Amino acid sequence: MPDEWVERGLVAEAARQRQLETVNFRQGKLDFDGVEPELGMHLLSLHWNRQHHSFLATYRPAFMRDMACGGPYFSKLLLNAIYFGAAKFSPRHEVRRVADDVRTAGWQFRERVRELLGGSLDRSEITTIQAMLVMTNSLFALGDERSAAWIYAGLAFRMIVDLGIHVDTPHLAGSRRLSDEDYEIRRRVFWAAFVIDKIQSLYQGRPVSIKESDTLVPIKFQDTYEELEHWTPFAYSTQSDATYLGSPAYSVSTFRHLCQLSVILSDILSTIYTERSSDSSPAELSSRLESIHSKLTTWRQNLPEHLAIDAHKVSVTPPPHVLSLHALYNVLIILLHRPFVADGHLYNTSRAISVNSFMACATSADDIVKLLRVYHKAFSVRRAPYLISYATYVAATIHARIAARRGPRSPAHRNLETCLAVFRENQETNWAVRRANAIVQNLMKRMGVATLNPNDALIDRDTDNRGQSSTPDTTAGSSVGREPSLKSIDIDGIIQSFVREREQENALPAQTNVTGNANLPHANLPVQSQWSNSMTGMPAATSYNGQNDGGNIAYDNNSSWMFQGQQPLFGDNTFTVDDLLYGFNSSELDRVGIDVDYTFVQVAVGQESVDFSGNCGNMCSGVGPFALQEGLVRASPGERTLDVRIFNTNTSRIIVDTIQVDEDGYYEESGDYEIPGVKGTGSEVKVAFVEPAGSMTGKLFPTGNRCDTIDVKGNDGHQFSVKATFIDAANPFILVDERTLPPNLKTGSKDSASYLEQMESIRRVGAVMMGLAPNVAAAAKVRGTPKLAILSSPQSGGPSGTPDVHVQAFSMGKPHPSLQLTGAACLASAACIQGTIAHELAEDARIQSSWQATPERTPSPCSDSDESPSDLLPKQQTVTLAHPSGQISVDVLCTSSESFAYVDRCVVSRTARRIFEGKVYYYTDEA
Repeated sequence: MPDEWVERGLVAEAARQRQLETVNFRQGKLDFDGVEPELGMHLLSLHWNRQHHSFLATYRPAFMRDMACGGPYFSKLLLNAIYFGAAKFSPRHEVRRVADDVRTAGWQFRERVRELLGGSLDRSEITTIQAMLVMTNSLFALGDERSAAWIYAGLAFRMIVDLGIHVDTPHLAGSRRLSDEDYEIRRRVFWAAFVIDKIQSLYQGRPVSIKESDTLVPIKFQDTYEELEHWTPFAYSTQSDATYLGSPAYSVSTFRHLCQLSVILSDILSTIYTERSSDSSPAELSSRLESIHSKLTTWRQNLPEHLAIDAHKVSVTPPPHVLSLHALYNVLIILLHRPFVADGHLYNTSRAISVNSFMACATSADDIVKLLRVYHKAFSVRRAPYLISYATYVAATIHARIAARRGPRSPAHRNLETCLAVFRENQETNWAVRRANAIVQNLMKRMGVATLNPNDALIDRDTDNRGQSSTPDTTAGSSVGREPSLKSIDIDGIIQSFVREREQENALPAQTNVTGNANLPHANLPVQSQWSNSMTGMPAATSYNGQNDGGNIAYDNNSSWMFQGQQPLFGDNTFTVDDLLYGFNSSELDRVGIDVDYTFVQVAVGQESVDFSGNCGNMCSGVGPFALQEGLVRASPGERTLDVRIFNTNTSRIIVDTIQVDEDGYYEESGDYEIPGVKGTGSEVKVAFVEPAGSMTGKLFPTGNRCDTIDVKGNDGHQFSVKATFIDAANPFILVDERTLPPNLKTGSKDSASYLEQMESIRRVGAVMMGLAPNVAAAAKVRGTPKLAILSSPQSGGPSGTPDVHVQAFSMGKPHPSLQLTGAACLASAACIQGTIAHELAEDARIQSSWQATPERTPSPCSDSDESPSDLLPKQQTVTLAHPSGQISVDVLCTSSESFAYVDRCVVSRTARRIFEGKVYYYTDEA
């Protein structure tokens, strides 16, 4: 059949299905998977209005038709993936877990995706592929879900090959004869996956998964209904220019040229950024540069008139996805040329190539900023896709270099201001933007660029020189063809700023400070296998005021070591991050924006063993004060409290210490805060464990249950069973119900060897059940985790009133004199979640609430749940725990139902003061 006839048939069917959407909705035929229909249609409308940024992975006519009749191109998995992706763009609070936090939008839909996905992995389906692609885009923008995004994309790519979608031939499609609609959907799905693969590889610094040479699918889309459909930006915030009246969507032609651009991106990643590019000669590299640059130039010259815009003179603003297309083009120009300016062997090709490559980068960076201003004026960048933020980041790394060589009122400074303002506006819906902002701010400081308060930055500040560019152009129309004025830019100085930084990064000598302590990078410390010999010779620490026990050591990557959380053994090593482009979101940058990295090391009392598993909450309370005392962080003038963001490397979790600051900006040790059961007073340190669930196991409840039975073989050879809750919040803990212990363990001495052996047996079996050890023998070798705690009902009230639960905790095989802070976080979290041992013991005690009751609101989209909407939003509760030395109160922000539990944070107050300082020397076997 002629292509023209195929196109007419697909367009006619698309028009018909668009009319039927309203009919089916009014007749109640659409399956919203339990979501209130009006809300479901609202989220679908947001998706269709923004699906260009999902790269047309979903095909509306077939999806909406089969949503009414249960056809093959609809699934509840795909529906909930769409809900999840659209929720963060909705102003409706009922789709958020926390009303004022857009990052929590769609959480219930993600849980539903997880629930449905398990049954979808045994068989490849197009709807499953589409769902995984939609989830990939949505998760990556969150900033801390890169692994999930990568894995979901990988599942989609595997299924594409399994279904033969990567080859557009009938014999690979199975026994069923494919219709024109089938071919249209398969092509769209394949090319959406191809684009997402390249974008993800670029962001994450990983090899591409789908190579064009392994595929045979034409960039041919014949349903053009959406091409000229009138498009209005209702899914965007248009506060900047409410007069935007809409435009033809141009979605099909935009996607077609995006696919072509992605093929070129694949060439760049597989030639310029490959691991083996260093094996190529300068001549080969120059040839590749010229070839790929020519492809980019040809791509731009072949754009149809409605897509060919000039960033310097946009008369009619096109839809945002067209602007995103041009932003990506300029990103590729920079991505292609920048290595020839900055990176080792590529830079050494020739000076002429380096100069030309820098000029190409500068021109494209200038064009990106102009596109950002056009975008913001028409639509606002607040809800712009992550691609716009990434383009902003790429441009900012160039403008920062130029601004360092120019005056503070230069166009480069104004361009940099635009980038900072875009970061500020866009970070609400794209949390990963915060990382970009942190890296650019760090780069500006290293380059000596005057920092601007991001809150004061404007995207399009009115200036007398508003028409100037960082790179004045002589030829309009093509960012590649324009030649910036060489007289206005210190090109050699800027190029050398790249090269010098590279040279500095390759040299990491140990330095000596005025006190004579060696300043050693983390990599130069003894390997962990040698630490037992080095550390077990240290004297065992004793408890101080009931707040510490055991020989505890903390290592701070931003400084050095800390003994008992206080004093460094070595010097200071400042961590820097270069302004990466490829692999900008790699795992190496996880801690950008964190003030201090901290590693907890525990030496067993009386034993030659060192344990790196888990964390110590009491030690955490000293990290923030130490960081301020040692100059690792600084308080702003007049600031009396300071939040120190800590990354615990043992658990990969963030902890925030809120500490008191005196009028001179130093840590205020003195204070009137008193810990029940601890002598003396001090300055209050609030320790917040942020999203503590899954610190080592990846789950809040590692077994999937809130109460389990542990079968243990006693010392006398007889089996006994105890009830326990396995929970992992800040640290993995086994919370045992004392009522289920054998009589001899209830009444026996807690210091006897027999009692401690029985407790250790319970802990070892629990470690296996939690997945932390393959068997009890292996569990015996790791004494630090999981930790054990015996729970019972409180017997009497204290200064803070009647506690909710009494606990006897254990650490490294010994009874804890009080309670670990991480144990307090675990136990308090469990006490707030129905079905746990802690909740059962505390249900008759009053859990004090410091928040007013959540007001009534629109019914939750989880309409299949019996919980009221307020039950699905986190509430702050104060849990009081009794321990052998006194009491401790924990503020818990969490939410739970019978099938769902989420802990946002746990906050505990402690005190911290410096006890001693000095030097500790260690010797290796080779010494």
